[in-house]
This record gives sequence, structure tokens and C-alpha cells, in this order.
Amino acid sequence: MANESKRRRTIHSASAQEIVEVRRLGLDLGDDEVEEEVFNAVESIGGLPDNIESATKIMIKPNIGAPDVREHKGRQIALTHPCVTTAVLLIIREVNRKDVFICDGPAGGLGPLAEKLGYTNMVEEFKARLVDLNEGPYVEVEVPNAVCCKRYYVNKDTQQRQMP
Repeated sequence: MANESKRRRTIHSASAQEIVEVRRLGLDLGDDEVEEEVFNAVESIGGLPDNIESATKIMIKPNIGAPDVREHKGRQIALTHPCVTTAVLLIIREVNRKDVFICDGPAGGLGPLAEKLGYTNMVEEFKARLVDLNEGPYVEVEVPNAVCCKRYYVNKDTQQRQMP
């Protein structure tokens, strides 16, 4: 893996919680610096959840769900910049080599947009799969602890077979 040298540390903690970390980064940062900030953000919320190591499927849903490719100073500003998703993949691959899906459902299809943004090379490098959430086949799944929708239809590739 080309990014093997970027491994800095394994970020994992049994005490990880569902927390959001927000960081403001300047547009002048390089990809390596942005990746480091992602590592730091994950570390600051306590690391990865315990179930990541044993997961058989991991779904990453970056914000690439609209064909709105806009750059400012060489940085994607409307959609998730590929270096952020690369950092997430680096962190996941530290502890898990199973199926990883990069999923979204933009109008016009995920393939052309992923190619334009540079996600195609990333998928090959990390042995992940691109899944267009607008394409079937679909399966019906139960939503645990649902308040509103108790059942939902999802792309078959992203179906979780066991709940952690």
C-alpha cells in the first residue's frame, strides 16, 4: 500500500463514544497535514469503537452525494476532499482488513463523480469498494431502536449481517 509510510499510530480505544469532532482547517494545508488532523480528531474522541476490529463490513459515507465539484485554492469545498476519506481508510486499515465500502448516492451516479474526485484510485489502493446507494438490488432491514422507521430498504452490498 502506497500510504503504508503514513501510519503514525494505531488509534483505538475501548472507551470510544458516539461523539462529533469539528476542526477548522485552512485551505493552505497539504494532504498529509489534513490526514494528520483527521488522526488527531479520531484520537481526541477516544479512538475507534471496539466493534471496528471485528467488523466484517465497514461502510464509509463521505459527503459526495451531489455532483457539486467546486474547488478553492486547489481544495474541494462542497464535497468531502479525498484526503479526508484516505485518512479514514488509513485508520480503519490499521485494525481491519475486511470489506470496506465507500458509499453515496449522487444524482447521475457515483462512478463518474468518484472518478472526477479521485476516489477510484483510493478504492484500488485500499482494496475498498464503491457502492452507489441509488442502485439495487435492495434488501429490507430492521432498524434497531427505531423511533420512526422500523424497517428500511438498503443496497444489498451494505447490509449489515450482524448487529454489534
